[in-house]
Amino acid sequence: RVATRATPQPLRPFLIERYEGWQLADSLSSSDCESLSMAELLSHADDEGKQLWEALSLGYTDQPGSSFLRREIAVREFKGMHESQINVTAPQEGIYLAMRSLLQQGDHVIVTQPSYQSLSEVARAIGCSVTPWLPEGLAMGQPRFHPGTLRRLLRPGETRLVVANWPHNPTGALPSAEEQLEVVEDCRAAGSWLFVDEIYRGLEHGAHFCLPSTADVYDKGISLGGVSKTLGLPGLRIGWLASSDAAFLARVAELKDYTSICPPAPSEVLAFIALRARE
Repeated sequence: RVATRATPQPLRPFLIERYEGWQLADSLSSSDCESLSMAELLSHADDEGKQLWEALSLGYTDQPGSSFLRREIAVREFKGMHESQINVTAPQEGIYLAMRSLLQQGDHVIVTQPSYQSLSEVARAIGCSVTPWLPEGLAMGQPRFHPGTLRRLLRPGETRLVVANWPHNPTGALPSAEEQLEVVEDCRAAGSWLFVDEIYRGLEHGAHFCLPSTADVYDKGISLGGVSKTLGLPGLRIGWLASSDAAFLARVAELKDYTSICPPAPSEVLAFIALRARE
């Protein structure tokens, strides 16, 4: 059941970021939408966005992210989150900070596989036992992460964290709303946290397939979001962590002082413009 030894390990090279194919002009392997130009993005700015852009100061921003951006994220991406329950980070930074905030050597972690490397690698490096949660139906072109499989993998009182990615990259697997609630209740019963990488949320084929955000449906749920994939703005390096757990967010803030400290001021305003213009 255990995929790695519960001893600390050095972080291994991030293989997908070393892939030389990203540099090709005709690469068909990118995971994000065609990026917007600055002119295209600014053309969508409303009066508030234009005012923020014209009055932009290049000083430090608020450590968890400026209030105007966190309010917009709360309104656009969540049903019940307050701006105080959101910390603006680079998406990759959010993964790292969440894992470092929650995990310690010897913890048991379950991760949907295949996955973006850091979703399992940071836990492995900390010294956690990492168990893969594999999809069914790949051979038939109908990948599915069955809640029953997770239930068998969970170790009540021992599994510290379940990590998922929905919509899933690279299979496109997406649980139903009923299956999402099954996962939440199984994590609750086991006493486990649930971290969901929601970076592709909004790219579902039909709005009715879009799941509620994890942070909205579970008190130990953590949502990772951002503007890189769905809005075509990876160059802004703007994402966010959302959770209703104040102690978790406080630890994220403490650790963030060792990484970026705060989001970049121009990127905050540009992300606000994009989120405000999102249909």
